[in-house]
Amino acid sequence: MGDALDHLAAPAGELLARVDDLLARFGAPDDDPVWPLLRRVRALPGEAVAALTETLRAAPVATAGADLRSHAAAYADAQAVVTTPVAWEGPAGEAYAAHAARLSADLAAAGDALAAAGRLADDTAAWIGRTRSRLAGVLADALASAEAVAVVLHTDDAPAAAATIATRVLSALDAAIAEGENLPQPIPAHPAPATMPPPANYERVTRLPH
Repeated sequence: MGDALDHLAAPAGELLARVDDLLARFGAPDDDPVWPLLRRVRALPGEAVAALTETLRAAPVATAGADLRSHAAAYADAQAVVTTPVAWEGPAGEAYAAHAARLSADLAAAGDALAAAGRLADDTAAWIGRTRSRLAGVLADALASAEAVAVVLHTDDAPAAAATIATRVLSALDAAIAEGENLPQPIPAHPAPATMPPPANYERVTRLPH
């Protein structure tokens, strides 16, 4: 079961293939707004929409986000085990406590990094959904436009009509790219360098509770 973009893929693909062909053969005036958009998107509208429709899917990214959150929870559980108080005195107990504290910090940093990556996956999945929905709206408008009629019938103004359609489609893609580049990025975890506790002084007595 696809979304609106999937349903529009076939008719829009036929129209945009004609648009791509007209742009390739006839171009557009030097000052046409389509040129800076083509340079930024670096693809013709038909090529770009076809690639996006097939490959840009929200579901796999959302699933990855859920997986990352589950792993983050596992790290939190491990941290809780490590930080459980142990009734152990003496130098060996102190060494254990130092190692446990270091491991707890590492587990916390790893868990935080996984949780942040999960949030980024959620944000990315939402962005993909918005992008597909907005692009579907642009394509629906293009299919119903006078420019589409000119392109399909190959009238005298078909090249100009193709450039107009391309500008609308590429503008939507350009805006989506800009939004995607501005998604909040997770702060990478940078745990402090591992340090070993000082050697235990075994001249002291290690006691275990009875």
